[in-house]
Amino acid sequence: SRSKVTSARTSAEMTCSNQRLKNPQASWKPVVDKPMIPAAGADGGRRAIVGGAAANSSRAVASSSAASWLNATPASNFQEHSDGRCIDLIRKGAFVGETYGESTYKFYEAWSPNKRSDRAILVLWLHGADMGDIPSSDLLSMQGLLKRHTYFLVPLNPKEAENGLRFSWGVSFTKAQNKHDLGFIYGEVHEPYLEDLCMLVKTCAAEVSASHICAIGYSMGGFGVYQLASHEPKLFDVAVPIAGYVLGTLEAENSAYQPPQPLATEVMTKFLSDRAKRLSLVHNLLVVHSAIDNVSSFKDASRIVEEIHRFRGDVRLLVVPDEMANSDRKGRGSRRKKMGHSYFNFALLDEASQDFLYAPL
Repeated sequence: SRSKVTSARTSAEMTCSNQRLKNPQASWKPVVDKPMIPAAGADGGRRAIVGGAAANSSRAVASSSAASWLNATPASNFQEHSDGRCIDLIRKGAFVGETYGESTYKFYEAWSPNKRSDRAILVLWLHGADMGDIPSSDLLSMQGLLKRHTYFLVPLNPKEAENGLRFSWGVSFTKAQNKHDLGFIYGEVHEPYLEDLCMLVKTCAAEVSASHICAIGYSMGGFGVYQLASHEPKLFDVAVPIAGYVLGTLEAENSAYQPPQPLATEVMTKFLSDRAKRLSLVHNLLVVHSAIDNVSSFKDASRIVEEIHRFRGDVRLLVVPDEMANSDRKGRGSRRKKMGHSYFNFALLDEASQDFLYAPL
């Protein structure tokens, strides 16, 4: 059973008992440098004790006899920029559920000179369909543009479940359902994974007493941001889906993915009917998209924004200039195929992103 902790543990892990989280089907294997012990109190247990220090936060994880942690040696990968900004890998970890495969994560701290004592924000970063881990140098660039003491929580998409289900973050589908990459039409929201990832976000935010929580993702990562923000909207102060999408699409059958219509439109309509109101509860939602994006539909992004506006949500559509929609480079200077879906650097890392994204953020 994937709900059992694997017997292959470090000696430090062996000192801890097997325990389960809020989702009884999940096993957590975080690798941490300090014990993280839920502390019950008169407030019903809303204080989390981290390494002996109380983290007082409205988002702190509720104490429960069903929750616990496995402790082991921390990770470290310290880097310093020429301007004195620093980033360090605090720990690595993983969690796994009976209905989804292992999802590993890394937890970083980044700060500017003389600013490490400032109260930090927590940024959840979700990668795209390349399934790749983001370089810590990119995270440090993001911190420099945010100009804040920042913790980055960086999970990887869950692996295939034992029953064969595959995942795009919290949407699951079979191999057959994902034929021609149509899992975003035939798949279903997988609540257990979203619940457990949100639990991890809460735990990390409480650990560092984060003042704000922000979720950012690119492409499939934007897909994940929509899923998480609609699953637990009040957890996130800001959600930023970049080149993202939701279940279903309005695009015609002769478009890039050749989606089956009217089914694809019906799927998207149902998703928005179920979740647009919840997305409107996110304090700030910044939707970043290119009008000439042929991978993630701009028509869909516009409809998402329209539906959230219906519920008076604080949502803004930031349109990437056409000349920047293919500005990312691949390999040794060679350009990607011009699909209007290559604006990662423009949106997140370049100097221009300061005014485009980070000022509104």
